[in-house]
Amino acid sequence: MRAKTSFRAGIQIDHPDHGPCTITFVGDDYVGVRLTSGGNVLLRKSSLAPSRPETEAKSDKPPGLPVPWPDCTFTWEPDDQTHNCGAHWKPFYENTASLFEELPRILAHSIPISTYGDTYPGPYEIPSEWAQGAHLCWPIPRRGLVITLLNSEEGSELINLFPFLSDGREALIEIQEVFVWSSGVEAQIKGVWGKTPVTFYDSAFLNNRSWYKAGASYYFVLSAIAYEAKPAELEELPVTPHPDIIAWQQAMAEKEVRQWPAMDTVRLEGAAIFMRISEWDRDDYEFRGPIRRVEPFDDLLGQPGWEARITVMRFAEKDVDLDVFITRRAWASDEPPEVGQDIEGALWLQGRLWRTV
Repeated sequence: MRAKTSFRAGIQIDHPDHGPCTITFVGDDYVGVRLTSGGNVLLRKSSLAPSRPETEAKSDKPPGLPVPWPDCTFTWEPDDQTHNCGAHWKPFYENTASLFEELPRILAHSIPISTYGDTYPGPYEIPSEWAQGAHLCWPIPRRGLVITLLNSEEGSELINLFPFLSDGREALIEIQEVFVWSSGVEAQIKGVWGKTPVTFYDSAFLNNRSWYKAGASYYFVLSAIAYEAKPAELEELPVTPHPDIIAWQQAMAEKEVRQWPAMDTVRLEGAAIFMRISEWDRDDYEFRGPIRRVEPFDDLLGQPGWEARITVMRFAEKDVDLDVFITRRAWASDEPPEVGQDIEGALWLQGRLWRTV
């Protein structure tokens, strides 16, 4: 239940992002405030009244005792948790039968992946009962595919095979949680990128897991493979203003602070959008944004295409770009993508630890 907070015009509050400000308008869901800088903004009440449980959950541990590593960071998924990994091959193959026919030759020429944790061992000791395995890459360490193996006394078992890219954009991410798949050798990392929650598939989990701790920040290299992409089509979005917004604008106009033109549409030209697809896996996203750079490639697992640097998020201080690999098979246009063009689509996000802070 949300803690009750009294909102009254004239009182001063302290906003986590805007700092001290004075309430000038109170609606059902929003409050208008005047900033110390003199500006006026409309804020959701929820941003000022954080959700707090009325009672603390009972625990056998003494109050305030921190949860030790690794339980503070790693969440183990149940055996029946599903991940549709076959969808990751959609941009490359109509039918993956030919890929699996080549698997014996691929395995014979694969090499262990090398990443940060191989050079700099992490500060935590991996429990002896945790699964052991390896990530092998082919045909070259930078691009191709990765084979994940689970090692046991009986030998090595192939757990997964996925398209892999070591190229990408460096991103500072604060880890919130690591979801370990039932095999114990794969995981997705949930964290905060800038001010945005993000989850990505860890392409080198076994190599770097001894570094991860919830609440700590690390630099990851993020890259994305587009399931599908096309030139952006929708240029205007209908807008139905919240009644609080209309009332606040009218109140501000009466005080002759500022006049707001009536808006029934929002222009999407140049907009940056990055949203998780709730019906898919937690590392699948819809995206839209302008292309900042584009470089063609001739052969990524048999497919030509483009590496497009796309602005997918915007914060007050800077734009946030992501390198999206778009195969010809995934691109729904006869003309290649161009710098400055707005494109949209769906992608799979992957990453690997690059360095610590």
